[in-house]
Amino acid sequence: SKSLIRNAEVLNTVRDASKWGITTGDVQADYSVAFERSRKVSERLTKGVGFLFKKYGVHHIEGRARMLGPHEVAVGDDRIDAKNVIIATGARARTIPGIEIDGETVVTYREAIMQNTAPTSAVIIGGGAIGIEFGFVYNAYGAKVTIVEALPRVLPKEDEEISTAIARSFRKRGIDVLAGAVVSSVDRDGKRAVVRVGDQEGEEHALEADRVLVSV
Repeated sequence: SKSLIRNAEVLNTVRDASKWGITTGDVQADYSVAFERSRKVSERLTKGVGFLFKKYGVHHIEGRARMLGPHEVAVGDDRIDAKNVIIATGARARTIPGIEIDGETVVTYREAIMQNTAPTSAVIIGGGAIGIEFGFVYNAYGAKVTIVEALPRVLPKEDEEISTAIARSFRKRGIDVLAGAVVSSVDRDGKRAVVRVGDQEGEEHALEADRVLVSV
């Protein structure tokens, strides 16, 4: 995601080049190239970690592990005994009951990071770090973006000043930020989706998009 963000930053800088007296003409952006670059960056980092494992004698086994007891781990046919076992499997995306993730139109972070096209319009459910990252990237590549956050402000875990600054910056870029809004349903309509959102005044809005990112 940080690689995609860097691509978006460069794209925005080139588009704003006239501020520095630089004329660029019509700027064309290919999201698939940004995607390929992000995969290469990820692969390079992975290989770098693998090299460090070999250098420092860390035995690396790929596979699905299961605990056989407090000091024994099974990976396929291998059995590993250890005094201490650390389980650090990371997290998985949280979903919203009643909203079906199809992996194409309605996606979580895992699917979004592996899609090689940017949407023309996107509704992002959840204004935390992931929602903010993808909102910035999609917007840079021309998508009409709406971010829906149930709590009173985006980035609710950060200082309020940061939330205010981000919301102001995003609105200047044409990103709609709906805070204190709750999604009631997401319905598929062909390759598009309709997201129904209730705002703080009790009114319901229907937002259409060709991609919905669930990042709660």
